[in-house]
Amino acid sequence: MGLFYFIESGMTIFHNYLASLMKKGCLCVLLLLLLLSGKAQSSCNTVPFRPVNNIRNPSFEQGDTLYCISQFFTTPGSPRLETYIPYWMNATGRHDQISYVGKCNNYDTSKTSKILETPLPIPDGNGALSLFDFSAISGFQKTYISNCLASPLQKNYLYQLNISLGFGKRDSTLIYPNIAGVLREATSPSPERITLFGSDDCSIVPYFDSNVTYNRGCLTQLGINGWKELGTCSIAGDSGTWAKGTITFTAPFDVKVIAIGPACDSKPPSGVYIYIWQGEYVYYIDNLQLYQSIVSKPTIAMVDGTNCDGPNAFATLQVNNAAQYQGAQFQWYKNNNVIAATGTSITINKFNYGPGWFQCNIYNDSICMRSDSLYVDWVAGPSLTSLGMADTTACSGDTVVLNVTTPSASYKWQDSTTVPVKNVTESGAYKVTVSNACASATLSKNITFKACPSTFYVPSAFTPNNDGLNDVFKAHLKGVVKQFDLSVFNRFGQRVFYTTDINKGWDGNINSSPQGQGTYVWMLHYIDGNDQSHTEKGTLVLIR
Repeated sequence: MGLFYFIESGMTIFHNYLASLMKKGCLCVLLLLLLLSGKAQSSCNTVPFRPVNNIRNPSFEQGDTLYCISQFFTTPGSPRLETYIPYWMNATGRHDQISYVGKCNNYDTSKTSKILETPLPIPDGNGALSLFDFSAISGFQKTYISNCLASPLQKNYLYQLNISLGFGKRDSTLIYPNIAGVLREATSPSPERITLFGSDDCSIVPYFDSNVTYNRGCLTQLGINGWKELGTCSIAGDSGTWAKGTITFTAPFDVKVIAIGPACDSKPPSGVYIYIWQGEYVYYIDNLQLYQSIVSKPTIAMVDGTNCDGPNAFATLQVNNAAQYQGAQFQWYKNNNVIAATGTSITINKFNYGPGWFQCNIYNDSICMRSDSLYVDWVAGPSLTSLGMADTTACSGDTVVLNVTTPSASYKWQDSTTVPVKNVTESGAYKVTVSNACASATLSKNITFKACPSTFYVPSAFTPNNDGLNDVFKAHLKGVVKQFDLSVFNRFGQRVFYTTDINKGWDGNINSSPQGQGTYVWMLHYIDGNDQSHTEKGTLVLIR
């Protein structure tokens, strides 16, 4: 093995030696272990790639045809894109907006873009395709091309797709105004964001929409099922040149068909709006090269234990497909910090490492890859005291709130309702069963409502200055109130306010006219829940 492997092997032996000392109580050794291991594995980005030929006709070579056309259609009975450019198909409803330039049409820009010249020379082969990403009066326009792969991209493998993108330049012999009659400088705006999409179903292309309109946006916004975004890159270039970009992604499933085109969030420069038939913002795409990592990205899974809390709760995590990493070392991390655990598996409980996010680094003299994170914790069953076990007595007219909210739980009350919070206003026995993945608990409570003496509070002053604090004078009563009225009089005995609504108060005005500050008299009359009549009075001060 190489020098890198020799160093890493030595570090692993040293780790194991320090771990044995740690078990003997050497806290300082543990700290040293963390520092050294963290430093050794802080940069883990060595992922060798190999070229693969999954994309058929990656340079858009023209097939055996008797003539050449520039635009292609997927409508029934019309020539299809794959007829002239083998293996490539339309992926969007804008079936008339993908153009071909090559030797067969002498790179004629008038067939592809009304006012843009194709950047020459084309990087690879004899042809390229142009894609649309521009704004028009009717909205944003985007087009995409797709390829049913020779073999699927494998799930959990890391890939890199290299793309050559051409930026068109203005054809000085063709000048068109936009729809408003204003001349615009036409280019392919830089930079451009390109997105790669994937699906596990080749039958979703070619796509045809009989109701297609000019306003077509992102591929995943067209109502076509199955497309998922795999990755995006930003590519910058000068007018009339080609530039390269790379999209790096991990296949989330076995990808059988890909589509390429503008990113969903890409937009032309602010203020540039070109009518579709008078000026078209396009980019040219060519020379696709795909690379695959030599091993799949490591993933981890819980292979033993439980997610439910208890005195003996534990979880064993294991690296999937560990056998493919021949001669590799395995180093575990918690919350992105190295821990004293090596090997293809780790066992965790509350006292040994505890809950958190766990990852594993896999490394030898040629690879260094870190797995995705897996969160480990233990869920407690529903509490038997959520409602409070004592029965409750409340005043008639009040509301008792029963709250049994529990994370990731379901609820069923005696009346078949399934809410976590119930507002109770009637006497009775209330029972609920709370269930989660670990356990169920049935909770019950008796609630009795009875008539209670009413109590009241009336403030002695208020300040109607619209500052949101004490702006309104009102009476506050607690308990059942069957009848209510409140009056306010000035020092001349004139009634300046009257209401029979317990929720209303005086704002210090009469017919929108502010009253002067000073002392006023209030009189309150109400009948409580026991049909007892009460009359109260007092003074208040209006302060301005």
